[in-house]
Amino acid sequence: MTRPSSLFERIIHKKQATKNYSLEFFKLKIVYAIATQAILITATSTNLSEKQGRLRQRDVYWLTIASS
Repeated sequence: MTRPSSLFERIIHKKQATKNYSLEFFKLKIVYAIATQAILITATSTNLSEKQGRLRQRDVYWLTIASS
């Protein structure tokens, strides 16, 4: 890409570069937010399934004691 020659062209070029940078930064922020939410959802669902697993084991334990 050639370097803009006039002051007006340089200002436009700089604004365009800033706009492109801002757009890329915005896209990265969105990707980061989605990834963060996915990690939180995964951690929450894993935690819930572990809690449910422990409850099931406890229920089986008490049922075994009650039936014996």
